[in-house]
Amino acid sequence: MILPGFRLALALLRIPRLFISLLLFPLILSLMLMTAQLIGTTIILSQITRTPEDMQKHVKTLQENSFLRKLVYGSGARLSAIEVCRWQGFSDEHGAVFELPPQTNTCMPDRLDVALHVKNPDEIDVTQYVELFNGNFERLHICQQDCKPDIVLHPEERPPRVNIYSLIGLLLVNQLSFDSPIEQEALTVFEKRYEFFRLLGTQFFMARGYEDPVQLSNISFEVSLLVSISSIIIIGLWLAVKAHRKVLDYFAKSGALFPMVAALGKSEFYSAIWIVTLLRVLTFLLATIPPTYFLFSSVGESEQWGGIFQKDIGHMILWIAALTSTFSLAALISSLADLKHRVYVFSFAYRFIPLMLAALGGAFWLFSFFFGESGIILRHIIASLPIVSIIPIIIAPIFQPPLDIIAVNTLLTLILITALLRSNTRWFAAHLEAL
Repeated sequence: MILPGFRLALALLRIPRLFISLLLFPLILSLMLMTAQLIGTTIILSQITRTPEDMQKHVKTLQENSFLRKLVYGSGARLSAIEVCRWQGFSDEHGAVFELPPQTNTCMPDRLDVALHVKNPDEIDVTQYVELFNGNFERLHICQQDCKPDIVLHPEERPPRVNIYSLIGLLLVNQLSFDSPIEQEALTVFEKRYEFFRLLGTQFFMARGYEDPVQLSNISFEVSLLVSISSIIIIGLWLAVKAHRKVLDYFAKSGALFPMVAALGKSEFYSAIWIVTLLRVLTFLLATIPPTYFLFSSVGESEQWGGIFQKDIGHMILWIAALTSTFSLAALISSLADLKHRVYVFSFAYRFIPLMLAALGGAFWLFSFFFGESGIILRHIIASLPIVSIIPIIIAPIFQPPLDIIAVNTLLTLILITALLRSNTRWFAAHLEAL
């Protein structure tokens, strides 16, 4: 049955539309996901691990060797002193009033200049604006209305406003924040905060009822890995659920579904769908797991991992099994809600009640920390039950319940999945007939 099913699966993937939707799409999705995840995680982790010295060097680099200035002006260094150009008003023979800049080479207008629109260009004190724009702009034009570069300030309006007419202008304006006194104040705050946490040392939450204390310092490393693993499992399950529907819908719309099932046999046809589903998920996993592993393994070389990540691989495998079974149950319940859409009561029950139970379970788990010794029993009960334990299971690598609690949760979840599949067989059959 496997070999004919495999041949049929390969034949299905030769259909361009199915190949694009079943394999090419998840591969592109995984690459986009991992690119965004790697970039975001790298930025976040680099921010977390910075010392005051690192921040000083970073800000100094942005100030003295700006990539944006290099892109716009050809050099990353700060520009020479900004030129202040006060426009003069004139009138022609018809009485029309217009403005012109000073007739010098240094005041020739350019799109990437800055302008102030004020009523009296000759009287306004621009000392603060010179200090603000110095180093990032070449000229500051002051006029009533005729100077119109890409950055125009209206300081006399209430409230004051700045109109920016180009993307480069917008980026240059945001570059000002790195050169302003506010940045220095931010560095001072960062240094004081860094010194505060250095004096405190590594923080451990001595939560009762768990295998180890919960390390709170640098917990973002563990949270980043939790998010990465959970997202891979969720997307993998979503691709698996959708794969069945895509194949069935494709042949149902063409009118070839039942003839194919009758000609090939039910077992061969469904084994082919399972093989296609497996190939679809494997394509996604092969594109996502290696870069995730290399990213966090490189981080792990220089950081002190906490929680379950500092233990043996067995703890990690058991947690991943529990997490996968939990998300698989959620995916199955979601599928049943779609199948039972014609019966509103069933559809509502399958769609919203599990979400409510998961939220309530997470809330009771959190509040149990205020209950003393009785809270330990309540947390263990919540963590061992399916559905209500979604939040405790997701964060189990940080708040580590006993291994037997995770094992019981996995076993009960698998039993519930089996029971739901058996009790809803007729709904799956009705869905196939509806197609």
